[in-house]
Amino acid sequence: MTAEVDTIASNVSRLAIRRENASEWLTLKPVSYADFGAETEKEENQVIEPGRNREKEVSVGINAPAGFKANFTPESLGHFADGVFLVTEKATPSSGGRFGSGTPTVVATGFDIGTDAAAAGFIAGQLVYAEFWGESGNNGLHVVTGTLANVVQVSGLTVEGSPPSDAYVKVVGHQFDAADVDVVVTGGSYPTLVSTANAFNTADLIPGMWIYSGGGSAGSNQFNTDGNSGVKHLTEQTLTLSNNAVIEDAHGEFGALEIVPGDFSFAVEMTAHFADVAAQAAVQNNLDIGYQLGYANTMRDRRAGVIFDCPRGSLGNGRNNVERNSSIKTPLTFSGARSDTFGYAPQRTSARASQCELGNRPPSRTR
Repeated sequence: MTAEVDTIASNVSRLAIRRENASEWLTLKPVSYADFGAETEKEENQVIEPGRNREKEVSVGINAPAGFKANFTPESLGHFADGVFLVTEKATPSSGGRFGSGTPTVVATGFDIGTDAAAAGFIAGQLVYAEFWGESGNNGLHVVTGTLANVVQVSGLTVEGSPPSDAYVKVVGHQFDAADVDVVVTGGSYPTLVSTANAFNTADLIPGMWIYSGGGSAGSNQFNTDGNSGVKHLTEQTLTLSNNAVIEDAHGEFGALEIVPGDFSFAVEMTAHFADVAAQAAVQNNLDIGYQLGYANTMRDRRAGVIFDCPRGSLGNGRNNVERNSSIKTPLTFSGARSDTFGYAPQRTSARASQCELGNRPPSRTR
């Protein structure tokens, strides 16, 4: 006979989040938890008296951290972008999805998004990505041939009137005409990317947004690059984004009265292989340095990625580490700053979540 054990296996637990004032919950897939749950603060009320007895502690406050680790993907970052960065995300046209707007369906001529497709920003030539549809052929990358009323016209789809609730379609790029895009260099000016059909003016681009020229498959047409940068051949790096929020307490309140966001910070600690003194010179001369970090997710043939781009900042540290039987390495720090050109600090671009401005800005929602 075995003893009854009152336990709950961790694998049966679930984690879900919900946007403020929203009714639907989004289930997440955490890898592990850290400091998750309420922690009650206690204080002793001890007095000096001959019996030397201890009084019972009293509860004076509560702290409720909710730390967890999750795999980094374009989708997972999009769930938290607005809340972490405290801005409204600048997104490309989309419809559907767990936190999206509308309930799209598939009709004979394309995706019916339930509202005027042209007014929603869909145009011919766009590349749209569809995911979580019941019919497998409806998922993946498609080219928009035009719009008609509520329909984003796409060929080759299977009619699907009642798709899963997570199904969505989103603009992720633009397909230019053959030989339409070229790089023009005039005199000593910077190279210019031009379109003969003037397609850039109709592609709804955002200043500062990254453009990837070339298809996602091997052998597709794209421009060659020499891979030059300031700092390259990194061995490790840690990127930290913080709102520097401060908890405000008040008498009579059990727990925080308010959480006030501070200055937004974009900080990187990295270690690079030492090749020349350029990094040290950049530190000493306080040069304007840009930082870009890209991740690609090739699982399930998705070819999706995320780019962190901080157009302006400064390098710190730069003192070489010299150890026996090891190459010389240079620890560096990067601190992001506001860019006068683009009007913000870092930005985040995703194939599925488009672009988000970052910076010391007020929250995008009110209470």
